[in-house]
Amino acid sequence: MFRSSKEVEDIIKTIKNPESELISLETKNLCIEKIEVEISIISKELAKLNVKKTTRQSFKPHEFKSNKKRLSQLLGCVNYMNRLNKFK
Repeated sequence: MFRSSKEVEDIIKTIKNPESELISLETKNLCIEKIEVEISIISKELAKLNVKKTTRQSFKPHEFKSNKKRLSQLLGCVNYMNRLNKFK
């Protein structure tokens, strides 16, 4: 369920074709929607981890770091794509 930074870079690459021309707005909107769904999933996972932490249940502390990093990467992707759409 967790994706590495390389996979996030691949998501960004799918937005552009090899000639660096942008793909149609419909495709971009689909990509943004998929990323936003994943952002909500990660946010929920972070909330669950916080609940586990406060109730002193067992959890893996490295998941905080990886989820926060992934969340910031995805938010950056959405922000970048929205800027591109704004200037088009």
